[in-house]
Amino acid sequence: MIELYNALFNTHYGPDTPIEITTLEEAIYRNVKNDVSFVIDGKVVILIEHQSTINENIPLRMVSYAARVYEKLYGGKDKYRKERMQIPHCEFIVLYNGAEDIPDDHTFSLSDMYIKSSKKNPMGKLELEVKVLNINKGRNVEIAKRSKTLSDYETFIAVIRKHQKKTDNLDEAVKLAVKECIKRSILKGFLQTHATEIEDMIFGEWDSAEELKVAKEEGKKEGVIELARLIQKGVPLPEAMKKLGIKPVRKNSKKES
Repeated sequence: MIELYNALFNTHYGPDTPIEITTLEEAIYRNVKNDVSFVIDGKVVILIEHQSTINENIPLRMVSYAARVYEKLYGGKDKYRKERMQIPHCEFIVLYNGAEDIPDDHTFSLSDMYIKSSKKNPMGKLELEVKVLNINKGRNVEIAKRSKTLSDYETFIAVIRKHQKKTDNLDEAVKLAVKECIKRSILKGFLQTHATEIEDMIFGEWDSAEELKVAKEEGKKEGVIELARLIQKGVPLPEAMKKLGIKPVRKNSKKES
């Protein structure tokens, strides 16, 4: 964790730096579980999610995680004292290694999710920003240089994709990648100890991403079928589109005012 923090923020905390694990436990927090969170040196709470698909709702998820982490740290009655408490601030990071090509870094903001309001200056505003970092091989190179573990992980994912192109079988590709990386001393110790768990994790995660993609395509087809059915019933096209929540696509035209 210290190595990853130093890589992400270009800091130089030593191996003896105090770390407090604050990752949420599913059994305690009602099935709400984040990937990893920790407090470093008593100053910063780091919440890190790993994703192979882009989820623009991640700021809202991070709000939930942060609230529960703070509750875990300060769940007693201290927060009701009159004197102001000193608490570590939060940093929100997503490490992305999906197949979709995205920029090296991008920021998702909670405020972008708000329903638009006529109020220009609300009396109070909750904001949260999540930094999404592309950790595919060759992206965010400077960060990878500062962490051998992260660099090795990037290589491992790249090797999986290489074998997947050859075999067209994800399960086989993961197994071949594990063998190759152990042979090349890439995450060797970790893969030798946790090979089966890693295979299950990667296969499950990527398989779920493919299922989401298929479901999205099927949803589009179902929408077209339902639209045609409404039109056949005599419902005007604009009304049918409104019923199904389909927004019309406007073409740019110089004649438009």
